Amino acid sequence: MEVLSGKYIRHIEDSALLIQVVQVLFLFPVQSPSNVKDTWFPKGNVMKNVDVVFALLEQRVREYTSQNTAASGLFGKGIADEERAKDIPLICILGRCVAANDDVRQDVYHRLFSDRDYHELPEKGDSVRATITKIIGSPVQNDYSQLLGDLVLVVCNSDINSFVKNIGFGNASGYLNSRKLSFDHNSVSSSTLFVKAASTSEQIISNVNDFDVVTGAIQDNADIEKELAAMTEEEKEREAEKLFVLFEKLNKTGIIRTQFDFRNP
Repeated sequence: MEVLSGKYIRHIEDSALLIQVVQVLFLFPVQSPSNVKDTWFPKGNVMKNVDVVFALLEQRVREYTSQNTAASGLFGKGIADEERAKDIPLICILGRCVAANDDVRQDVYHRLFSDRDYHELPEKGDSVRATITKIIGSPVQNDYSQLLGDLVLVVCNSDINSFVKNIGFGNASGYLNSRKLSFDHNSVSSSTLFVKAASTSEQIISNVNDFDVVTGAIQDNADIEKELAAMTEEEKEREAEKLFVLFEKLNKTGIIRTQFDFRNP
């Protein structure tokens, strides 16, 4: 294990050989027996091996970004099947490590979400988090987008509220529907986002009224009011019709359930 996942793997330049090494690592259990678990998470430095796995995944994601495949990957087409297949063992290994050790989970969570600017959309940019969010947000779900969704959900401590709040309901809805998972919209709006250490971002979103669960970003009400004020009544009606059609589609697919309330106010 030391040879495979420690310092030596960093110096493997042959991509084919590296893929084979990852596939061998995939065969090793993480939770048990105890001596294998201790090898994965050495005392005094539990992130020693996970650092390497995360770095490899980060490298792969950045390759997609540099090749401009992530954007088209939103629709499950931009990343070739053979490329996705190479990454599946890597994603599974990281997911197993996150599930097996809470210190690892908190560390990976911190890497993905602690520096996020909540005034920006979660899929904006070319960071690992943004690219993964784009892939999870694909309206056409496949094994690859679902697996990345599984990974992020485990990183969020299997808390669907935290998952939705971190990547936005718009990006999470397809994955949640494909996995037949539901969530409480009111709970998401009022939940406190978990971060390993207190951060400016956490303080900013403490006012949940400013946070848009659908987009996963803080909405500027002043700008929205300006846009509405500049719209004609006809434009407002057209936008309202578009929203109605959108909700009808989401309702039919089962992603959300809307119910009209005709009671007197």
